[in-house]
Amino acid sequence: MPWVNAADKNGATAVMWASWHRSVRSLKALLAARANSNAKANNGLTALKIARDKNYNDIVRMLEEAGAR
Repeated sequence: MPWVNAADKNGATAVMWASWHRSVRSLKALLAARANSNAKANNGLTALKIARDKNYNDIVRMLEEAGAR
């Protein structure tokens, strides 16, 4: 599904927004749909960096299990 990797004007993807909002349910659905867990926004942020910065260890684990680096 190509929509799972769509980005806004800043390069942020749904995976990044799910990480920012600590939405485990949304993130699970996106990763199950094969969303890119390594996408970078225009400012260089990734979903993993967002989750680490916010100390969302559950989200960090999910992303790492999905192959985020």
